[in-house]
Amino acid sequence: MVIALLAIAYTVVYLPTRIFFIALAGIYVGCAYLTWEMLGKGIHVGYAIGLSVALGAGVSVLCELFNHRALEKHKASDGAHMISSLGIYMIMVQAIAIIWGNEPKILKTGLETTYHLMGFTVVSSQVINLIAASLAVGGFFLWLKRSSLGLLFRGLADNPTQMALLGYDTNRLRLVAFGLSGTMAGFAGILSAYDLGFDPYTGMNAILLAVIATIIGGKTNFVGPLLGGLILGILRAEVVWFYSARWQEAITFVILVVFLLLKPDGLLAKEDRLETRE
Repeated sequence: MVIALLAIAYTVVYLPTRIFFIALAGIYVGCAYLTWEMLGKGIHVGYAIGLSVALGAGVSVLCELFNHRALEKHKASDGAHMISSLGIYMIMVQAIAIIWGNEPKILKTGLETTYHLMGFTVVSSQVINLIAASLAVGGFFLWLKRSSLGLLFRGLADNPTQMALLGYDTNRLRLVAFGLSGTMAGFAGILSAYDLGFDPYTGMNAILLAVIATIIGGKTNFVGPLLGGLILGILRAEVVWFYSARWQEAITFVILVVFLLLKPDGLLAKEDRLETRE
């Protein structure tokens, strides 16, 4: 579910803008460090998570305002957007390493409660991750389906050019996209940090998993990344259970290659209209 949440965070920017938002990896790990710092100063966990996620959303919006929007005005290529986003990520990671060091850290302390159910053994951090990530994903889809702003956002994701021609403020909607993306990525980073720990460089691996999950599920809608994230997470867990954690990354990229060769549009690809193909 955490992989699915991060995959949706990536898709929220990619669908309406076609930007490969690599800086999201820096937000993912930065929010974990901010939460760790605030918890160390005695701030309540709820406030620490809320402030960290809000700052992550703010950084994401700043990336749009001062980087991608400026590049968009100059008709920059998709490659230019990706390289500039990679540069922002590298700056963020180096700043994190300078401030907090390179040593791995973890948010939880003490022993965890263990649960046994139907032959499975899980710990409390995994249960918290499942519930919290599910609520975040469910809240996003509820907002997307039931709110007027969610309806406008779906229109932007489907056809940003037509939305602009109809007179809607696409720049404001793009800010919503980046803000949502930063919020979900920051929350996913905190959940992962609570379960597995973190260091300044965990964000890049996480964003690669999110991109692979998006490719598996389909990058033309928001349900595809959810499905892809669940499939990828379950398969990676099965590899650890039956073989070894050393095979996780190899299996992940084998799955990616298989989908790129056999089903490059993903499991839930949406067919273009006939006039779009011509």
